[in-house]
Amino acid sequence: MSTGDVKDSIFNPIVRRELEKERFEMTSKKYLDKHHVLKYLQDAIGLMIENKVERPLHFLADYFASIERGTNVLYRNFRYVNATPRNRKSFILQFGTVYKHIQPTEELSIDSFHHLLSLLCRDFPYSLVRNASRITMEVKEIPGKVKFREFCLKIFILFYFSEFMNQSALSFRTIDHKATGKVKVSVFIKHLKDIVGKTPNFSHPNMSVLKSILGEGNGSNEVMFNEFCVKLFAHPSMEEALHDAPPYKLLKRGLGRLLRDYSGTKSNEGGAPSSSAASHSRLP
Repeated sequence: MSTGDVKDSIFNPIVRRELEKERFEMTSKKYLDKHHVLKYLQDAIGLMIENKVERPLHFLADYFASIERGTNVLYRNFRYVNATPRNRKSFILQFGTVYKHIQPTEELSIDSFHHLLSLLCRDFPYSLVRNASRITMEVKEIPGKVKFREFCLKIFILFYFSEFMNQSALSFRTIDHKATGKVKVSVFIKHLKDIVGKTPNFSHPNMSVLKSILGEGNGSNEVMFNEFCVKLFAHPSMEEALHDAPPYKLLKRGLGRLLRDYSGTKSNEGGAPSSSAASHSRLP
């Protein structure tokens, strides 16, 4: 799953046909793996048996309804929260809802930020928080204080794209066998293409984004890994990937307004999105 451009949208007929063809040509195993269905079924049945629930079918219905709402991740262990891209995104949205009262510019210590995470997921790894604090071009120790929203973006981008980031770091070290701290951009891009191809069931940035931030074709010859991370995390598509896509009705309404404006007609209908549609939780 990649963060795509407009041309990759499902509203592009060519893209829709390709996606439909790919879906119907999938093997049963590939289809189940892509949507992580077995992971959820195994977890649901395990909880049902562990608690010997009185109404098992009602319990299963509630379990899958909570997945749709995104509340299934609250107070679960990190292994479960981290198990699927949907769970990760749900955790990010729940964090934003629970701590929406914290001002974006409020400064917190790294330990305090980890404590907030631990209240929702008791074993959320401190290493993720520490690694996020090191994504900077400044040469210094772990900062004493971080701004809330700015650090939210770092930790959650690192969390959501963890497979891609871990593989990228490993590939960088492999290429940089002389430990110079820099690698050739062209070689690194080749390795990133391989990584993207190997993680189809987890999220990764679009290759056009990766080429853009690495400056392919702009005369850039070498790059440091921290430099790559800073530029990647600052790209707008990365934050956008953390949030749910807007509902189809909202997209359709917006498209209608765009067509009316383009044709020069004015309408008082379908103006601002309804409060319910616009109230999706985002990062504070």
